[in-house]
Amino acid sequence: MKDYDYQTLLDDALSRVPDGYDKREGSVIYTTLAPVCFELSRSYWLLTWLMNLFLPDTAIEDWLDRCVGQFGVERKQAVKARRVIRTYDNIGSPLEIPISSRFRINDLTLAVTDKIDAGVYQAEAEIAGILGNQYQGDLLPIQNINNLGRAELGEVLLEGADAETDDSLRERYYDHVRRSPFGGNVADYEEKTLAIEGVGSVKVFPIWGGPGTVLLMIGNADGRTASAELIKKVQDLFQPADDPTGGLAPIGHVVTVSTSKDKVIDITASLRIKPGESFELLRQKAITEIKAYIESIPFDESTIFQSRVTVAILNVSGILDAVNVQINGAAANLALDKTAQSYEVPVIGTITLQEAG
Repeated sequence: MKDYDYQTLLDDALSRVPDGYDKREGSVIYTTLAPVCFELSRSYWLLTWLMNLFLPDTAIEDWLDRCVGQFGVERKQAVKARRVIRTYDNIGSPLEIPISSRFRINDLTLAVTDKIDAGVYQAEAEIAGILGNQYQGDLLPIQNINNLGRAELGEVLLEGADAETDDSLRERYYDHVRRSPFGGNVADYEEKTLAIEGVGSVKVFPIWGGPGTVLLMIGNADGRTASAELIKKVQDLFQPADDPTGGLAPIGHVVTVSTSKDKVIDITASLRIKPGESFELLRQKAITEIKAYIESIPFDESTIFQSRVTVAILNVSGILDAVNVQINGAAANLALDKTAQSYEVPVIGTITLQEAG
């Protein structure tokens, strides 16, 4: 159908007119057929576009939702982050504030939803997405709050997450139709866990504590260590404490939900740079490249490769060589523990780059 463009249709139509007639551009026949062929080419283009929307490998947005929804796969919606807010009066003592008080930091707005302790509150981002996970520090009240001296944005209680992308949803759909998840097998646990909003990664450990036991090692939307609230959310969905047979877990299974441990990664290296280049500028660019590599490591990847760190550094134009590249003090690959007892994911530590002599 891709061959039915305007010129192809027009040439085909003109070829069907006997040669005894004037078919040159500007003739009556040419002028009559050209608009029709143009409209036909538009119709063929629209038909091709519409057909693509009916197929899961090319459908987008709401059309993709409808395609995969027929198989019970649904797009994960955006999640609003929940954060800790601490409030103090003018002398630094904890201050009681009204529930629903609103605060702002940069482009993030939060509303207080619950009291945790004296001067300590749970607040929810007003806009869903990963924006709610960002920023820490002093908050500005949106409305007047009596005796408020300072408000501070603290740790994340529940990570915010963006709505699932088309590519991610399509990948989960393919897993669903190709892997045949059923009855509590590994594929079944993976599919059900990854369908939970806020969960970005999972590793299933079957029979980890004996027959019938299952450990779900989850990561947040970014594939990093999940919050206690997200762990509880997943645990309650699979096996609620008050009704062990009322969750997603098959009867007879004992499900435990846990999360990874942060493994701090320190990088050191010596750089040789082109003459005339600014070492400090190149150093900052190299640090950015190294961070990008570490942050891109998948949840289930068990090795940090020294060669990949070197390549990340050499991606910076102006750096000629990187020598004595070390990961956590060793000039070798670093193995991450991926056991049920200690499931490590890398986090950026200290990156020390110096100019080679």
